[in-house]
Amino acid sequence: MISSPKSLIAIFLMLTTSNLSLICTANIIIGK
Repeated sequence: MISSPKSLIAIFLMLTTSNLSLICTANIIIGK
C-alpha cells in the first residue's frame, strides 16, 4: 500500500495541506 503511487500522492497532499494551514495560521498570529 505504501509503495503505490496513489497512496504516496495522497500522503503528500495531506502533508502539504497541513503545512499550508499551519503557515497560514502562523501568518495570521504574527500579523496581529
